[in-house]
Amino acid sequence: MPTKMLMTLEEFDALPPQEGVRYELLEGKLLMLASPMYYHQEICTRMIGKLFEYCQTHGGAVNHNTDFKLANGSILAPDVFYMTPESLSRLDKHRRNEGAPDLCIEIWSPSNERDTEDLHRKAHVYLESGARAVWLIYPEPRHALIYKPGQPIEVRDDSQRLEDDTILPGFSVKLGEVLG
Repeated sequence: MPTKMLMTLEEFDALPPQEGVRYELLEGKLLMLASPMYYHQEICTRMIGKLFEYCQTHGGAVNHNTDFKLANGSILAPDVFYMTPESLSRLDKHRRNEGAPDLCIEIWSPSNERDTEDLHRKAHVYLESGARAVWLIYPEPRHALIYKPGQPIEVRDDSQRLEDDTILPGFSVKLGEVLG
């Protein structure tokens, strides 16, 4: 049985741009992500809007699709992420940064269907790389999985709230509001 070759960071950085495709590297495995569909981006935009409002009064920053160099040879770009003011002060805005943002949010989309395990693996890589929480949002079953280091995965349905007082004190949004 042949051994599967893993991609190095240098090989990843040398990949040619391809229209409609984003690349990520998950523990050396190349992921080719199709451009997101409208509903996926609508959810991202709503979440960014809610977090941006929070940042205006509490500090920190929200952004999306920015590469981070993470544990185990991974380069991932969360759909949405939040960084506390403390974490933001260590960020080099002109380079790929090492370590994960404080909160990483990934939105499941139909293009992820074959790679559902990759989405869960991403959550673990974010946590191994310093994220304090990961929210995996599933629009079709209308629920979210909440990952935190050393804790069991929590499930929230669309009537429940997304919040985390250790990272985002005072922030709370009903999942159904984000899903529309």
